[in-house]
Amino acid sequence: EGECGAEFFQLPLISFSQKLKEAFENQLTTTTLCFVADASSGKASGLLEDLVQESKTGVAVVSEPLWMINLARLAEAKIYSNSKLQTVLFALCRLDAWALREQAKSSHTVMITLPGQSTVPTLLPLVQSVFPEDRHVFAYDDCSASVARSMRLSSQFGRGSVQTELGAIVSNMAQNPVRHSVPLPSHSPLTKSILTLENALAKVPVSQAQTLESWMASVDAFFKLKDDESKNGYLPYVFKLSFLTKPAGDFAPSTDSFWSLSSLLQFVTGTRSRPVSDGVMDAAREFLKDYNRDTVEQPAEKFISEAERRDIENCVFQHKSILIGSKTLKDTVLPTQHWTLKQASRAGCSCCGPDPYDQMEEEEEAAEEAARNGSGGMKVAGVDMSVPGAFATVLNKESNNTSSSEPPAPAPKTANSGYVDGKMSFAFDPTKFS
Repeated sequence: EGECGAEFFQLPLISFSQKLKEAFENQLTTTTLCFVADASSGKASGLLEDLVQESKTGVAVVSEPLWMINLARLAEAKIYSNSKLQTVLFALCRLDAWALREQAKSSHTVMITLPGQSTVPTLLPLVQSVFPEDRHVFAYDDCSASVARSMRLSSQFGRGSVQTELGAIVSNMAQNPVRHSVPLPSHSPLTKSILTLENALAKVPVSQAQTLESWMASVDAFFKLKDDESKNGYLPYVFKLSFLTKPAGDFAPSTDSFWSLSSLLQFVTGTRSRPVSDGVMDAAREFLKDYNRDTVEQPAEKFISEAERRDIENCVFQHKSILIGSKTLKDTVLPTQHWTLKQASRAGCSCCGPDPYDQMEEEEEAAEEAARNGSGGMKVAGVDMSVPGAFATVLNKESNNTSSSEPPAPAPKTANSGYVDGKMSFAFDPTKFS
């Protein structure tokens, strides 16, 4: 018998999980799970936990369950087959959600945050395979900030005392920064797939290199799922931490930060088809204003020198899909009213190509400048889209450019080539439609 009269039982993991799975599969449930994978040394997942609770969304939270760490270790040790691990994951996640069914009654949503970025490379593919129809959030910060945050947590974490009570031991384990900073022992570490990474990591101090590797492995797991999303169905809300912690507009209505907050709450609560209630949005805005005012981190420069930062970015550069510095990851949900989980592909290499958020801001600034100067609307392929019939002109230009490698013949000069004469030709080719 443990603390507070609680009793503890030892049960065979696989057979017990199989019984649980069968029991939950035979029950209808209206509860949706929302999994949060972290690549920010814990800050993003912690912020989301507080946000959904403080803004009274009705979402229940399972915060970094410790059993998931053991499951990740079992997976990396290859003690059980993948199907048995899936059974355990399904059974225990549903058990956690069932325990919170009363708290989640209004939103029908239970958020489960994965226990630290060190477990994400192992758990994320497993979670997606078991719960492909549920909601998934991938939350991240840039690498240097995550490394500095992990070092700051390590400096604050006390290791000198030995806890003897169960509650203190569990609390100590849940706060241990090791879950962010030390990669799990793996049969397939990142250095196996990126041959140049080991030499690059050798230039980084060990205290930074271990967090750097766990951050990169977490993001690498995200990319591998995204590359095969047509088969595995992985379509997460990709959340960039700075959109809420360094807000543009301080969450005033119709600002970038307002739309970021709104889209995130819509996704987590499953209310995308309708706006979040005013009461929830107001509470969320006030919470984040207080959070950003009260949660002031020490500058990264205190933990990472400029030379070390360059070495860290050199390591990230070895992974050709990860954007260095403060760039956004692929399919990051941009701060717009009509948001989407998929972003249009951009030109340039993945590691240092144009940032979609920067380009979105540039396009908005260009449109505003054009409106102020009275120079017409947005131009596509050199055509002013404010001119009637211009869309057909653009389509015609694009078809000419893609149908042959030869340069198109110059168009005959007309009084106004931006218009389509409905009397002389069709705006659209009727033979293309059935």
